[in-house]
Amino acid sequence: MTQTNQTTREPGKRPDWIAKAPRTIGRTNRLERIGVAWNRDGGGLCLRFYGTQVIGEDVYLFPNDPLESDMAP
Repeated sequence: MTQTNQTTREPGKRPDWIAKAPRTIGRTNRLERIGVAWNRDGGGLCLRFYGTQVIGEDVYLFPNDPLESDMAP
């Protein structure tokens, strides 16, 4: 098995996608940011989760809008 880096991720390159999962806090439902993803050169995505995730719900990918704040959920 060879180890190759087929992502377009470069140091300092912004992710192409933001990964979010639904979370309920009290009576409020929201999407919580759980990771990021980069487009791969050969197709597909490289998905990197923050910390150790236990995901029991769907994961949604949103385009990373450069005009959107990094602090948004």
